[in-house]
Amino acid sequence: MLSVYPVDVVQELDRSNPLFVGHFFPLQGMWWRKRKQRQGLIISMALAWNRLVKKNKSNPGFIEEEILITHLTKQVKDARVILEHFFTVKRIGFNYGDSNKSPTVIAPRRLNKKTRDAIENIINEVHFAPGLPPKGKYTVSKVFVRRPNRSEVIAKLTETQRDDLIPPVSWLLDQTLTLEFYFEPSGKLQARDKSVWPIRSIELWPSWLRSELFGTVVDLENAYNQFIMSKLREKYKDDDKKLGMRYPDLFAAYTDKQQFRETLCTDFLRLPVEEDSLDVVKKLLMTLANGSNVTPGLIASGSSRSEAVRMIQENCPHLAPTELITLGRRLSSIAKQFASAKRDLCLYLLKERPTRKNQKQIFSLYFQWEREARHKIWNLANCTGLHLHDGVDGISVDNPETFAYDVLEQTGLQVKVIEHSQLRSCSTV
Repeated sequence: MLSVYPVDVVQELDRSNPLFVGHFFPLQGMWWRKRKQRQGLIISMALAWNRLVKKNKSNPGFIEEEILITHLTKQVKDARVILEHFFTVKRIGFNYGDSNKSPTVIAPRRLNKKTRDAIENIINEVHFAPGLPPKGKYTVSKVFVRRPNRSEVIAKLTETQRDDLIPPVSWLLDQTLTLEFYFEPSGKLQARDKSVWPIRSIELWPSWLRSELFGTVVDLENAYNQFIMSKLREKYKDDDKKLGMRYPDLFAAYTDKQQFRETLCTDFLRLPVEEDSLDVVKKLLMTLANGSNVTPGLIASGSSRSEAVRMIQENCPHLAPTELITLGRRLSSIAKQFASAKRDLCLYLLKERPTRKNQKQIFSLYFQWEREARHKIWNLANCTGLHLHDGVDGISVDNPETFAYDVLEQTGLQVKVIEHSQLRSCSTV
């Protein structure tokens, strides 16, 4: 999804500049405020075009990206005129509420050299312009901003082709240590929290960038499995022995996530216990939780229809056929436990038969649980931090270990607290 951030320039562009607003709209009768808004969006769209074209400079027309036009029209009502100057609209989107909506699909146009040069020259002249805070009912949260090395952050953004983030990041680094962010519920279930001001959708920024910019991070440990086990413990009235017998792998992951993942990593995937390897295990377990089919036969045959099998082929080409069969049996057992747990929760939480439709509702309940858990953490952190899907970024705590213990004691949630000022994990409860 293409994000377009509102920007401005210190001085009005020269009329000979291809990006000057007069080349897009007639200036006669145009109020200064509207002229400035249009000029800012023109520059924003130019920067977005520049970012996309870098993916394939020789054939930009083959690049397709999704965008929400409603985000643009909130800035400038006739934004589509500007959009179609830089992009070809392949499919117009719509939004009729609930799940009946679709984003617009666009492809970059081939611009002339004079316009391309103007875009390259203006990158260092623009600055972020958030505008006034919105009016209405929003969740307002204080966020603590760190002071990393500006030149290193800007250099990495350029290296990773995220030049579009340079203006808002530069603006952030020029502000006070504490900022107020406005959030609103989003998504079909209204279970996500999306930032709308001063920076829209900051929760979608790269994780390394958020790590550099913001303070302590609190993550829900093994969130989906934690949700399942917390509900199953309610059903089985905290009978851990019975729960451990019925769901041995899920229970082991719940009680000692790190040990469970390391065992899978070394004993079955034959990978070293490193961050990248553990990330593979994490994603593999999530595909099993989502219902990806995996059996010894599928893994041995290299079936491309299974996401779990595809991940194993990409990350474990060194495994022998006998090791693949052993791994298939192990993962099949875990997948069956996830499926059985969803059926169990259908009967317990929904009081309904475990049909495919009802099992999908378990994921809806998970997203609602996740939002409630996130807000519990946020409240304990004195209403500070950026709302992410599985935790909170940019809070201020005196002692990370004590805070993790307080969250466990007062809410029953297992969390991991990471102090970014030390760039290491400080506490895992």
